[in-house]
Amino acid sequence: WGLFAATLMPSLAVGLNWAGGTRAGALASMGVGLGVTLLGETLGFLRVYSLPAGVTVSGLALVLALLTYLLVSRLTRRSAPALEPDVKLVLEA
Repeated sequence: WGLFAATLMPSLAVGLNWAGGTRAGALASMGVGLGVTLLGETLGFLRVYSLPAGVTVSGLALVLALLTYLLVSRLTRRSAPALEPDVKLVLEA
């Protein structure tokens, strides 16, 4: 469930409620969430490192994916196509 949340939550929860989100931000966020979770869990399983008690790899990946979504969306906002009128209407409601 942590992998699922870290990969999709920023794109779905934030992206569907924020008109400033972009496709590039969503894709980058999904890549970071997936990559950090898989790499972190694999390295943890191989005992290459250990996180402090109470900190999970998927929680860390979720935060990094969210920050990636916000940063990449902000950087690519000018090159993103305009929202369709019906989508804009739903976001403003």
